[in-house]
Amino acid sequence: MVGIEAAVLPWQWARRLADRKLRLVDVGSDIYRMREVKDEEEQRLLRLAGRLVSIGVRETLAAFRPGITEPLAELEGHRSVLEAAAAELPDA
Repeated sequence: MVGIEAAVLPWQWARRLADRKLRLVDVGSDIYRMREVKDEEEQRLLRLAGRLVSIGVRETLAAFRPGITEPLAELEGHRSVLEAAAAELPDA
């Protein structure tokens, strides 16, 4: 038995699972309910994710100057996100 989200599982994947004689059970409503309720820790992590995205975008845009390539500017954004994440989540 395999739990799936029938609404989002690509048809080809569902077909492959069914071809293996696996019983597919739609657990989409259960997953939806779990996604609805955010505990304090999940809310904290979502806020952190938002801050990290803001840092990454800000630093990527700040890195642009004449002659810099897009990948190098993005690298600056990624680096800043990793540094900020490491500071926020030292045990990760």
